[in-house]
Amino acid sequence: MIHHGAKRDILIAYDISDPSRLRKVHKIVKGHGEAVQYSVYRCFLTPARKIKLMRKLLDHINSHEDQVLFFELGSAQTATSRPIEVVGRAMAKLEVGPKVL
Repeated sequence: MIHHGAKRDILIAYDISDPSRLRKVHKIVKGHGEAVQYSVYRCFLTPARKIKLMRKLLDHINSHEDQVLFFELGSAQTATSRPIEVVGRAMAKLEVGPKVL
């Protein structure tokens, strides 16, 4: 069962065509999660925070040229029990708990 305000494990990937917009989107997404690769972030967001992030990104992208994808991976509570398989260089360890900036 999903609780309405429960955090979800979300993978965000973006393809931004303009360098200025790319820097802005990078800064916005970086504030919400951990980098997995260039332009790919893993975030733990409540549904409300996800919507706020989407709205903020819409203000800074060109919706005809740029793309931001949100892949929901499941509950943040079970994130550490789902394996992430890697081919090549090992991934850095991701922190699941709150993040102090």
